[in-house]
Amino acid sequence: MSRASTLFWVVIAGVAAWAAPDLRAQPAPTQAPQILAVRVGLAGAYKAGLWTPVEVLLQGGSKPFEGTVAIVMPDGDGVPSRLATASDQPCRIRPGQRHWVRFVGRLGRQRGDLAVEVSVGDRVMARRVWQAGAHPLPTIFPPALPPNQALLVSTRADQPCDWSQYSTALFTGPTLVRDGKYAVAPRAEGFKDPGHYRRARRTAVGITQNNKLLLVAVASPVSLTRMAAVMKALGARHAVGLDGGTSAALHYRGSTLVRPGRGLTNIIAVYATGRPQRLLAGAF
Repeated sequence: MSRASTLFWVVIAGVAAWAAPDLRAQPAPTQAPQILAVRVGLAGAYKAGLWTPVEVLLQGGSKPFEGTVAIVMPDGDGVPSRLATASDQPCRIRPGQRHWVRFVGRLGRQRGDLAVEVSVGDRVMARRVWQAGAHPLPTIFPPALPPNQALLVSTRADQPCDWSQYSTALFTGPTLVRDGKYAVAPRAEGFKDPGHYRRARRTAVGITQNNKLLLVAVASPVSLTRMAAVMKALGARHAVGLDGGTSAALHYRGSTLVRPGRGLTNIIAVYATGRPQRLLAGAF
C-alpha cells in the first residue's frame, strides 16, 4: 500500500467524523458577530457519544469583538452540555471578518439541538440553534450515524486528526467511487506507486446506499477503473481500494475465495453476530 499526500481512512466502528456541509445564512448588519454556519463531524458524519470536531463560522459586526463563543449540546441523558472558548484566550474578530471557531464536542444522542452563543461577560450578544435532521436547510445539521456503521473519510497528510475515539481505522486508497459516481484519479490524490497504473489483483472496501459494508477481492488482474465498476455494480455509494497484487485475499466461512501470494500480517476480519450476509459469497 503506497503512502500518498491524500489519506483515506476506513472507519469500521466507533466513528467520530469530521467536516459537515457548510450551512450558511444571510448576515444582517449588527454590532455583534453574526453566527453564519456550523460544521459537525468528519466528512459530515459523527457518532453519538463520541468526541467529534464542531466548527462555528462567525462574521464580525460593525465593531471589533472580543468575547466568548460557546456551543451547547445534549449529553446521553438529554442534559445540555456547554463548551466555551478559554476565558484567558478570548475570541477576537474584526468588523466584517469571517472566522472559524473550532471545538471538540460530544453529542450524546443521535438527534438533538446544537446551540451557538456569542457573549461578552455574562451578556449573550447572539444565539442561534441548529437541529439534527436529514433535510439540507440552513438550520439543519446531519444526525449521528447508527451504531456499527462503516464510514469512508478522506483527509490529507497535512490535516492532523485526533483518532483516539476510533475503534478501528485503516489508511488506504485510492478512491474508486464517491457519492455513487466514478472517482478514479490516483495521480490527483498523490499516489505514485506504479501498481496503481497497471492491471493487478485488487481488493476494495465500499458502503452501499443502505449502509451495508462491502469487502471485495478479485482473483484476476483488473485496472482501477474496472475495480470501480465492480464496486459500483455491487451497489457501492462510496468505495476505496485496499492493498492488491500478492496481498489480495478473501476468506469467507471456511473457504479461501481469493488466495494471497504471500504471508499476510494484517487482515480485516468481520464476525457475524446474526444471520450471515451472502452478498460477498455470491459475488465470486
